[in-house]
Parts: sequence; C-alpha cells; structure tokens
Amino acid sequence: SLGRLGWAADAGPAQTAQAPAVDISEVLEEAANPATPLARLQEIAASHPTARPAVAANPSTYPALLAWLGALGDPAVDQALRQRS
Repeated sequence: SLGRLGWAADAGPAQTAQAPAVDISEVLEEAANPATPLARLQEIAASHPTARPAVAANPSTYPALLAWLGALGDPAVDQALRQRS
C-alpha cells in the first residue's frame, strides 16, 4: 500500500512537469487578433483569465462570449467591454 501511495505521489509532479509552457504574450496577441478563430477566442477566455480583457476588446468576439465575459464581474473585462466601439 505504501509503495502504491508513493507511486501515486510521484505520478502527479511528473505529469505536471510534462505540461507545455504557455507564452502569455503569444496568447495575448491571439486574443486581440480579429482573425483568431472564434473557437480559439472562447478557449483563451476560458483558460487564460489575464487575456480576458483582450478577448473582450476584440471586435470579432461573438455576442454570447461577450455576455459570458460581462457576467464575470472582472473590472478589467468590464472596462474593455465599455470601450468597444
């Protein structure tokens, strides 16, 4: 049983170490780019909270995603939504 617990404890960090590193500057560029596919904008908004204001400001972001972003209560997102033209 202890060996099994030891194996389980070792598996977690190994899996975490294999996760790909994310370059947030690249994510922010994608979030702001009107040519970014809508599904990718949704993925960015869901996975990268720091990129949400850029998604909110993106003129290509679709209404349902804008509504979701607006419901989060994030002041930076709310400001980006107010500044949309």
